[in-house]
Amino acid sequence: MNEITKALPLIQAVVGRYLDGEDSLDDAAISLAGVLRRIPAYNSPTPAPALPTSGAGLRKLTPEHWANPLIEKGGTLYGFSIAPAPFTPERLEQAQVLMKAALKLLYSEGAA
Repeated sequence: MNEITKALPLIQAVVGRYLDGEDSLDDAAISLAGVLRRIPAYNSPTPAPALPTSGAGLRKLTPEHWANPLIEKGGTLYGFSIAPAPFTPERLEQAQVLMKAALKLLYSEGAA
C-alpha cells in the first residue's frame, strides 16, 4: 500500500483533470492506467487483489488488554480517496468509473 500512497498525488491529478472536464474518460483512463502500471502491485500479469472498500477486523479490548504491552492492539487505519476534494458523491462515483476503465485497460489482452 506504500507504493499507492506515494503515487496518490499523481493519481489524484489525473482523476482531478477528468472530474474538472479537462480530459475525456478515455484519455484519463489511459493516463491513469499508465500511472498504475508504475505501481508494483498493478504491474503483474494477473490483476492485483482489490483493496477492501469497507469493513475491518475489530475486537473489543478490556482495560486490562490496553494496559498490557504484550497484547497486540492492531495497526492504524488510514483512509484515502483517488478523487481530489471536494468529496461529493457524484465526484466519487465518477472517480470509480474512471478507475474501473483504467483497470480494464491495464489488464486487457495485449495492453501495452
